[in-house]
Amino acid sequence: MKYSRQLLVFTLGIIFCIPAVSQQYNKFNGTAEFSSKTSFSAIVEYDKALPAKEPKKKVPNKEVFKYPEYSLEGKNILYKETESFYSQTPAMSGMKDPSPLPDKEFLGLGDNGNSIPPDVNGAVGPDHLMITLNTETRIMDREGNVIATFGTGSFWHGMPGAGGTFDPKIIYDPYEDRWIYLMPSSSDPASSRLMVAVSENSDPTGNWYRFAFDTDPTNQTWFDYPNFGFNKHWIVCTGNMFGNGFYTTLFVFDKADLYNNASDVNYSRFEINDGFTLVPAKTYDEDEEDIYCVNNAGGNNGGFGYLNLWRVTGGYGNEQVEDLGLIQISDTWGNGSYANGGNFAPQLGSELKINTVDSRMENMVYRNGKLWTVHHVYLPTGNNPTRSAVQWFELSLDGEVLQHGRVDDPDGNMYYAFTSIAVNAKEDVMIGYNSYSEDQYASSSYSFRYANDPSNTLRDSYQYKDGLAPYWKTFGGSRNRWGDYSGTIVDPSDDLDFWTLQEYAELPSSQDHWGTWWAYIDLDALPEADFSVNITSVPTGSGANFTDLSKYTPTEWLWKFEGGTPATSTDQHPQNIVYETSGLFDVMLISTNYLGSDTLVLEDYINSNTTILPEIYFVPSDTLPCIGEVVTFEDFSVYNPIEWKWDFYPNDVTFVNGTNEHSQHPEVVFNLPFAYELTFTATNLNGSSKVTKPHFIHSGGLYLPFAEDFESKTFNTKAWAIENPDDEKTWEITSVGGNEPGSNAAFVNIKSYNGLHERDRLISPILNLTVYNEAHLEFQFAYAQRFASMTDSLIVYLSTDCGSELIRLVAFGEDSLNNFATSPPSTSSFIPASPQDWCGAENNPECVSIDLTAWIGIPNVQVIFETYNGFGNNILIDNVMLEGTLSSVEKTPFQSERLNVYPNPAEGSFTIQLNDMNGIVDIQILDISGQLMYTDKINCLEKTTTKQYSLDHLSKGIYLIQAINERSITSQKIILK
Repeated sequence: MKYSRQLLVFTLGIIFCIPAVSQQYNKFNGTAEFSSKTSFSAIVEYDKALPAKEPKKKVPNKEVFKYPEYSLEGKNILYKETESFYSQTPAMSGMKDPSPLPDKEFLGLGDNGNSIPPDVNGAVGPDHLMITLNTETRIMDREGNVIATFGTGSFWHGMPGAGGTFDPKIIYDPYEDRWIYLMPSSSDPASSRLMVAVSENSDPTGNWYRFAFDTDPTNQTWFDYPNFGFNKHWIVCTGNMFGNGFYTTLFVFDKADLYNNASDVNYSRFEINDGFTLVPAKTYDEDEEDIYCVNNAGGNNGGFGYLNLWRVTGGYGNEQVEDLGLIQISDTWGNGSYANGGNFAPQLGSELKINTVDSRMENMVYRNGKLWTVHHVYLPTGNNPTRSAVQWFELSLDGEVLQHGRVDDPDGNMYYAFTSIAVNAKEDVMIGYNSYSEDQYASSSYSFRYANDPSNTLRDSYQYKDGLAPYWKTFGGSRNRWGDYSGTIVDPSDDLDFWTLQEYAELPSSQDHWGTWWAYIDLDALPEADFSVNITSVPTGSGANFTDLSKYTPTEWLWKFEGGTPATSTDQHPQNIVYETSGLFDVMLISTNYLGSDTLVLEDYINSNTTILPEIYFVPSDTLPCIGEVVTFEDFSVYNPIEWKWDFYPNDVTFVNGTNEHSQHPEVVFNLPFAYELTFTATNLNGSSKVTKPHFIHSGGLYLPFAEDFESKTFNTKAWAIENPDDEKTWEITSVGGNEPGSNAAFVNIKSYNGLHERDRLISPILNLTVYNEAHLEFQFAYAQRFASMTDSLIVYLSTDCGSELIRLVAFGEDSLNNFATSPPSTSSFIPASPQDWCGAENNPECVSIDLTAWIGIPNVQVIFETYNGFGNNILIDNVMLEGTLSSVEKTPFQSERLNVYPNPAEGSFTIQLNDMNGIVDIQILDISGQLMYTDKINCLEKTTTKQYSLDHLSKGIYLIQAINERSITSQKIILK
């Protein structure tokens, strides 16, 4: 049941104080309806081939929108401001210090004539700037050099709704080094989408993961004006919903799902019926669990203004939205409602005015446990405002107003609008905005405050980019659109400097033009000393490596190491500080730059002792190598090992490239098709540690049966590989119907493919067929053409040399064999929904069964599924199965006469015979994955000792029997039938 969506006007009645609770807002759980991985180069190439042509207008652009105001009755009041800020602060006296000047400023991105307004937004990464406008997206270096410019719609090419995007927003996540880019699409409720993209890493010219989400499953409303924030585990996005009713929607996404390009990206969606334009906080705190939101709840209700504070809380899958309550402000303001019809701000050289929209909140940041938020408002309060001003707040998490200020000209000569705020790690503040006057053209400005400036104040406004001409552009409408927002950002490289991107009036050509301009403020600060060490517990007589982590660009370092040799260092990152005696020792670091020094002393930081042994950790380059392939073992063991020993069983391996069994990082070739055991020993000055991993390296491949139903929702679980030559659409896992077991299958989304005649391969892990006398491959498929005259192909290959050469097993294509399609042609994206959509159904082609007996006895085998894109529809496969019949077991070169097993194969009962193995012998029986299935002990008193076993509880298959005593490990395979 839907909640009521009608708007309520403010009442002047009593406002009741009630505790904040998790509201029962209508909640919907869903999954991304579309996802893809695409490369920056593919975006640029698409833009070259199909550049944007049609002019766009910001939607809605036909009628004046009245700012929606809700009843405050029954709302909890968190905080009441008791006195006006503006009668007491230096901001009103005209005696303010100047804001710092830009260290550099340059053109962002100009007007290509295709959109009003531009919807200005930008973000900063370690090495790049990004600008996202309605018209175009630009990537630049930090000196202002253009790397690439392309149509914003081209960024989303291939996604549903890519041609109708608007309102871009972007930010850089400095904690996980990702760009987050977000846009809605379409003002039609039936096709309204929210598009979300995240970069694969810190480089925006690399790969991007893109997702599309249905903004209203009931198709009653469409999504407008997004705002979003993030914290350590969520991205929260809000938007205003228009159409059949009106409300605010709030999406909660699992950030890890997006960053990992999960096959299913789930979300929670809330409908909020008592708040307009909720703005989530961008959370610059690695540990904060919740995301706070704020909205302008009304500028003048009974002589007060109100903000409404919200919180998204709860664990993953249990997200909740809490209305924390109202913050009562003593100074009132006007909400504007497009002030006097919308065109409000004056400009030099024209009687025509610039549209400044309304006083919705514009952005918020969470910094050091506090919230900073900003918007522009209309003054004086009432029906006839004479100016617009920027209003900012610093809030505690429980709603207390800590600071409150305005950028305002009480004389009404200057107007300010479309603002954004950023706060650095030291709580310096930069607020960017546009400035307007009858005496100037529309310009770009900012105000600044240092953390130790007087409370509630900003430094004087600085206009860093002057407008160049009058501006009037409506595309035939009545509104001279500008804004709708701007971008001000802290530099992630030092969490100290600031960037702002603002709009200005550019010189006209065939029509009036806007432009965007960057300004950068490079701040210096006293260093904050910090460091780390590779180990704090050091084996006596060995060393530790120190890494400087000091902030704010120190240029000199002085280290003092109590108990260490050397005892001091001026290196930035001192290495191999040796502790010759046992004990607890202090470390001191003094970091210095031209502003001064900072000292950090960590007492008893180093524990030098004679007891700690190596802690073993190593990583092989591959645990499923081809025979003959080199496997590199990287040792990352800690606590200063100085000797290493790598033992493999069986020992038929070859160390290569100058390494041996005593190398720290050996390179090894495994010569037999077998599941090798590894024992690794690491030794430091205090002694040795050892770890044994049975069946750790599956040289030559996995034994059969191999079954894949794709229900794990990832190809990584069973080591599938993908070849995607064009870095476009390729194999992925999707939800399907009509097939058992499970509800997932592998497919290539050919329906959404932009390329033609492209090949994509899904490659099985390496398989070992050495112990079988018969083998076969089976799988199920589903396919529908897009048009009866065109077809795609599915080709199945076998490789016996790990992919170097391919043997074609079978090829399917409706144009050649007329035995492939399982459903009629469809111009919609084909996803099977019933059993009739799959192979094997009545009147459909049979499912696939391929005899592989010709390749028995061979290791290094792979099966490859290749799709060939013929501008058709999706191809799906499921329930891949490779099975074989075991052959009799013969002794292998590494088996010993010390252990005999008979009969072999066996039907549950068998005998173990031990020869010349005196004393207690441990018997271990392992399956082919290395899992221990049975243990026993045999006391060998004679030259030959036998014992019978009955293991009917074990499944049929191949097992490894190991006999272990103090002198040797002896193994033999057995087959249980």
